[in-house]
Amino acid sequence: MRLPIENFIVYSSISGVLGSKTLSCYCAANACIDALCLNRRSQNLPATSIQWGAWSIVGMAVDEIFDRHIMHPNTP
Repeated sequence: MRLPIENFIVYSSISGVLGSKTLSCYCAANACIDALCLNRRSQNLPATSIQWGAWSIVGMAVDEIFDRHIMHPNTP
């Protein structure tokens, strides 16, 4: 017996929207996750993509390169 999926929740990063030339594979993977949810919703299937923003205490946002290229791309 197959039960219907009531919730389909994935976690991605805001980098899928903002992008970065130094993290192109990471950004592409997150954009793919968001596209999967868009496709599911177009078929009236449940899908939610939670795009995590940058965390300033832990994770990649602590990295100076990430901060410079993703969060503040127009600053030297």
